[in-house]
Amino acid sequence: MSVLTIRLSEKLLKDADRIAKNKKLSRSSFIRETLEESIRKTLEAEKRKRLREASLKVRRESMKVNAEFAKFEEDAGD
Repeated sequence: MSVLTIRLSEKLLKDADRIAKNKKLSRSSFIRETLEESIRKTLEAEKRKRLREASLKVRRESMKVNAEFAKFEEDAGD
């Protein structure tokens, strides 16, 4: 495992220590778990955004194809 040095405000450190103590975790374990959870949530949000963008792209393309078919059907009916 690698070592990382970070600077935290006194309040953030005090809050982290309090929560870690309540959870019966070391400060390092609590901060590591919290960071892992934050990264997991961020990656999930990025994935949802990419899927949403892909879905919108497919939807736009489908609308174009539907419009082309509608035009074709109109022309065929003349």
